[in-house]
Amino acid sequence: KTSSPPPTAAVSAVLCPKDVAAEKSFDANTLVGLTLVKARVEAARYGCEVRPISVDGRKLANVQDVRDDRVNVALEQARIDHIVGVY
Repeated sequence: KTSSPPPTAAVSAVLCPKDVAAEKSFDANTLVGLTLVKARVEAARYGCEVRPISVDGRKLANVQDVRDDRVNVALEQARIDHIVGVY
């Protein structure tokens, strides 16, 4: 099972798309708690995609390509539990 960082841990910004001016990107951590549909709508505003790589602790098969505009997430109970990274 995947787990979120402890509530007291500082969470660093995870910007998407990577390597662009801050005003043209967003912190993917803002997606935590959203449904996949809502997260995809929000990410699309910045030209990013959202890809679940695990669901309720089960890893999903995925292509190992690297993209600066894709947020990889872990889902728990149909909501984004945490951000795995932008790749």
